[in-house]
Amino acid sequence: MLGGKHKTTKLYLKTNSGFLNSDPLIGGAMQAARGDWNVAGTPISINMTTSWDAQIVVNGSYFGNVEWSGRCTNYKDWVVAGNYSSSVIDANYTYLKSKSYNITKNKGVFAHEM
Repeated sequence: MLGGKHKTTKLYLKTNSGFLNSDPLIGGAMQAARGDWNVAGTPISINMTTSWDAQIVVNGSYFGNVEWSGRCTNYKDWVVAGNYSSSVIDANYTYLKSKSYNITKNKGVFAHEM
C-alpha cells in the first residue's frame, strides 16, 4: 500500500538494548504479535536474531506524550525507489506502559507496526 517491500520474505528482527524484552507487557506483547504474524498465512516470516544484519530493529523509550504509541520507519535501497533495506520500529513506553494499555492492546500496536 505504501509502495515498498523488503527484498526477501524471510525477515529477521532484532531488539536493541533499550527494548524491554523481559517485560511481559512489552517484550511479551511483541513476541505474541510476531507469533501471530507467522501463523497468519502470509508468505512473509519474521524471525528473531541477535545479528546486526536484521532487516527490522525494534527500539523502545519514553518518547513522551506524542501522537503515537508505536511507529515504523522504512528505509529504501535508494532515496526514492527500490526495496526496503531496513525498518525501525519505535515503541513509546509513555503509552505502552500506562494503565490504559494492556498486553492485548500492546500486541495490537506491535502487530500493526510489523
